Amino acid sequence: AGDRELSMLDAGDLRIQLGGRELVAGLSLVPDILPWLAGVEYVHVDDRLPRLAVDPDGTAPVVVSIDGSPDGTLEPFTVALSIPEAFRLENAGIDDDSLTVDWRPPGRGVAGPGTIVLHLQAFATLPDGVSEPRGEEITCLVADTGQAALALSPLAGSGLAVDADLLRVSASRFDVARMAAGAFGEVEVIVELRGTLYSSTSH
Repeated sequence: AGDRELSMLDAGDLRIQLGGRELVAGLSLVPDILPWLAGVEYVHVDDRLPRLAVDPDGTAPVVVSIDGSPDGTLEPFTVALSIPEAFRLENAGIDDDSLTVDWRPPGRGVAGPGTIVLHLQAFATLPDGVSEPRGEEITCLVADTGQAALALSPLAGSGLAVDADLLRVSASRFDVARMAAGAFGEVEVIVELRGTLYSSTSH
Protein backbone atom coordinates (compact mmCIF):
# COMPACT_ATOMS: atom_id res chain seq x y z
CA ALA A 1 0.00 0.00 0.00
CA GLY A 2 1.21 3.51 -0.76
CA ASP A 3 1.94 6.13 1.85
CA ARG A 4 -1.09 8.03 3.14
CA GLU A 5 -1.15 11.77 3.72
CA LEU A 6 -3.27 13.72 6.20
CA SER A 7 -4.30 16.99 4.56
CA MET A 8 -5.58 19.83 6.78
CA LEU A 9 -8.38 21.56 4.87
CA ASP A 10 -8.66 25.29 4.13
CA ALA A 11 -12.17 25.98 5.45
CA GLY A 12 -12.20 29.71 4.74
CA ASP A 13 -12.32 32.33 7.50
CA LEU A 14 -12.87 30.91 10.99
CA ARG A 15 -14.71 33.17 13.45
CA ILE A 16 -15.42 32.56 17.11
CA GLN A 17 -18.03 34.63 18.97
CA LEU A 18 -17.32 34.88 22.72
CA GLY A 19 -19.76 37.10 24.52
CA GLY A 20 -19.77 40.43 22.70
CA ARG A 21 -16.41 39.88 21.01
CA GLU A 22 -15.59 38.14 17.74
CA LEU A 23 -12.20 36.46 17.32
CA VAL A 24 -10.81 35.57 13.89
CA ALA A 25 -8.34 32.67 13.85
CA GLY A 26 -5.40 33.20 11.52
CA LEU A 27 -4.67 30.74 8.73
CA SER A 28 -1.13 29.41 8.22
CA LEU A 29 0.59 26.52 6.47
CA VAL A 30 1.29 23.41 8.52
CA PRO A 31 5.04 23.29 9.33
CA ASP A 32 6.95 21.00 6.94
CA ILE A 33 8.05 18.59 9.67
CA LEU A 34 6.12 15.37 9.08
CA PRO A 35 6.11 13.98 5.53
CA TRP A 36 2.54 12.66 5.84
CA LEU A 37 0.99 15.92 7.12
CA ALA A 38 0.16 18.85 4.84
CA GLY A 39 -2.30 21.72 4.46
CA VAL A 40 -3.23 24.58 6.76
CA GLU A 41 -4.02 25.19 10.42
CA TYR A 42 -5.89 27.86 12.37
CA VAL A 43 -4.24 29.47 15.40
CA HIS A 44 -5.33 32.33 17.64
CA VAL A 45 -3.52 33.30 20.84
CA ASP A 46 -5.07 36.02 22.99
CA ASP A 47 -4.49 37.01 26.61
CA ARG A 48 -7.34 39.53 26.49
CA LEU A 49 -10.29 37.16 26.24
CA PRO A 50 -13.59 38.71 27.30
CA ARG A 51 -15.37 37.91 30.53
CA LEU A 52 -18.08 35.42 29.62
CA ALA A 53 -21.68 35.20 30.78
CA VAL A 54 -21.68 31.88 32.61
CA ASP A 55 -24.85 29.78 32.66
CA PRO A 56 -26.11 28.19 35.91
CA ASP A 57 -24.40 24.91 35.05
CA GLY A 58 -21.01 26.65 34.79
CA THR A 59 -20.79 26.58 31.00
CA ALA A 60 -20.61 29.58 28.66
CA PRO A 61 -22.05 29.92 25.13
CA VAL A 62 -19.75 30.16 22.10
CA VAL A 63 -20.60 30.40 18.39
CA VAL A 64 -18.21 29.06 15.72
CA SER A 65 -18.59 30.07 12.04
CA ILE A 66 -16.64 29.22 8.90
CA ASP A 67 -16.99 30.66 5.40
CA GLY A 68 -16.39 27.33 3.66
CA SER A 69 -13.49 26.04 1.58
CA PRO A 70 -12.58 27.94 -1.61
CA ASP A 71 -13.33 24.93 -3.82
CA GLY A 72 -16.76 24.37 -2.25
CA THR A 73 -15.90 20.99 -0.73
CA LEU A 74 -16.81 22.24 2.75
CA GLU A 75 -19.88 24.47 2.83
CA PRO A 76 -20.25 27.46 5.20
CA PHE A 77 -21.83 26.75 8.58
CA THR A 78 -22.44 28.27 11.99
CA VAL A 79 -22.78 26.21 15.15
CA ALA A 80 -23.53 27.11 18.77
CA LEU A 81 -21.76 25.17 21.54
CA SER A 82 -20.92 25.57 25.21
CA ILE A 83 -17.50 26.22 26.70
CA PRO A 84 -17.29 23.60 29.46
CA GLU A 85 -17.11 24.56 33.10
CA ALA A 86 -13.61 25.64 34.18
CA PHE A 87 -11.40 22.57 34.57
CA ARG A 88 -8.82 22.11 37.33
CA LEU A 89 -6.75 19.05 38.08
CA GLU A 90 -6.09 18.77 41.83
CA ASN A 91 -4.01 15.65 42.45
CA ALA A 92 -2.55 12.54 40.85
CA GLY A 93 -0.72 9.78 42.65
CA ILE A 94 0.11 6.07 42.65
CA ASP A 95 -0.96 4.03 45.68
CA ASP A 96 -0.60 0.26 45.83
CA ASP A 97 -1.71 -1.00 42.42
CA SER A 98 -3.69 1.96 41.09
CA LEU A 99 -3.30 5.49 39.77
CA THR A 100 -5.77 7.94 41.27
CA VAL A 101 -6.51 11.29 39.60
CA ASP A 102 -8.62 13.97 41.30
CA TRP A 103 -10.13 17.08 39.73
CA ARG A 104 -12.88 19.59 40.47
CA PRO A 105 -16.14 17.99 39.28
CA PRO A 106 -18.76 19.96 37.34
CA GLY A 107 -21.33 22.01 39.24
CA ARG A 108 -24.75 20.93 40.46
CA GLY A 109 -26.45 22.25 37.32
CA VAL A 110 -24.99 19.43 35.21
CA ALA A 111 -27.45 16.58 34.65
CA GLY A 112 -25.36 13.46 35.19
CA PRO A 113 -21.61 13.00 34.65
CA GLY A 114 -20.18 13.58 31.22
CA THR A 115 -16.83 12.28 29.98
CA ILE A 116 -13.31 13.69 30.21
CA VAL A 117 -10.14 12.63 28.39
CA LEU A 118 -6.98 11.76 30.33
CA HIS A 119 -3.55 11.68 28.67
CA LEU A 120 -0.85 9.92 30.72
CA GLN A 121 2.87 10.21 29.92
CA ALA A 122 5.75 9.01 32.11
CA PHE A 123 9.18 10.71 32.24
CA ALA A 124 12.63 9.64 33.41
CA THR A 125 15.04 12.14 34.97
CA LEU A 126 18.52 12.08 33.40
CA PRO A 127 21.75 12.73 35.37
CA ASP A 128 21.83 16.32 34.09
CA GLY A 129 18.36 16.92 35.54
CA VAL A 130 16.55 16.92 32.18
CA SER A 131 13.38 14.81 31.93
CA GLU A 132 12.65 12.75 28.84
CA PRO A 133 9.55 10.69 27.96
CA ARG A 134 9.52 6.98 28.75
CA GLY A 135 7.14 4.42 27.34
CA GLU A 136 3.94 5.28 25.50
CA GLU A 137 1.44 8.06 26.10
CA ILE A 138 -1.86 6.49 27.18
CA THR A 139 -5.28 8.02 26.53
CA CYS A 140 -8.27 7.15 28.72
CA LEU A 141 -11.93 8.18 28.71
CA VAL A 142 -13.39 8.44 32.22
CA ALA A 143 -16.61 9.70 33.79
CA ASP A 144 -16.48 13.36 34.87
CA THR A 145 -17.18 12.62 38.54
CA GLY A 146 -14.13 14.29 40.11
CA GLN A 147 -12.01 11.16 40.60
CA ALA A 148 -10.71 8.23 38.56
CA ALA A 149 -8.92 5.18 39.94
CA LEU A 150 -7.05 3.31 37.19
CA ALA A 151 -5.45 -0.11 37.72
CA LEU A 152 -1.70 -0.02 36.98
CA SER A 153 -1.48 -3.45 35.35
CA PRO A 154 -3.48 -2.64 32.17
CA LEU A 155 -1.80 0.78 31.94
CA ALA A 156 1.63 -0.87 32.04
CA GLY A 157 0.46 -3.49 29.55
CA SER A 158 -0.50 -0.68 27.16
CA GLY A 159 2.97 0.87 27.38
CA LEU A 160 2.85 3.35 30.29
CA ALA A 161 6.18 3.30 32.18
CA VAL A 162 4.66 3.13 35.66
CA ASP A 163 8.11 2.77 37.28
CA ALA A 164 9.42 6.07 35.87
CA ASP A 165 10.25 9.08 38.05
CA LEU A 166 7.55 11.47 36.92
CA LEU A 167 4.04 11.25 35.50
CA ARG A 168 2.37 13.97 33.45
CA VAL A 169 -1.43 13.94 33.60
CA SER A 170 -3.26 16.08 31.05
CA ALA A 171 -7.05 16.17 31.06
CA SER A 172 -9.74 17.89 29.05
CA ARG A 173 -13.46 18.59 29.35
CA PHE A 174 -15.24 19.17 26.05
CA ASP A 175 -18.46 19.83 24.14
CA VAL A 176 -19.07 18.40 20.65
CA ALA A 177 -21.51 19.36 17.89
CA ARG A 178 -21.96 17.33 14.67
CA MET A 179 -23.46 18.54 11.42
CA ALA A 180 -23.62 17.94 7.69
CA ALA A 181 -21.35 20.21 5.63
CA GLY A 182 -22.09 19.56 1.96
CA ALA A 183 -19.96 17.20 -0.09
CA PHE A 184 -17.46 16.96 2.79
CA GLY A 185 -19.97 14.94 4.78
CA GLU A 186 -20.41 15.17 8.53
CA VAL A 187 -18.06 17.37 10.55
CA GLU A 188 -17.42 17.65 14.28
CA VAL A 189 -16.82 20.95 16.08
CA ILE A 190 -15.14 20.48 19.47
CA VAL A 191 -14.71 23.05 22.25
CA GLU A 192 -12.19 21.85 24.82
CA LEU A 193 -10.69 23.05 28.12
CA ARG A 194 -7.44 21.45 29.29
CA GLY A 195 -5.48 21.08 32.49
CA THR A 196 -2.06 19.52 33.24
CA LEU A 197 -0.16 18.49 36.35
CA TYR A 198 2.99 16.50 37.14
CA SER A 199 3.30 13.92 39.90
CA SER A 200 6.08 11.75 41.29
CA THR A 201 5.46 8.06 40.60
CA SER A 202 7.44 6.77 43.60
CA HIS A 203 5.38 4.16 45.39
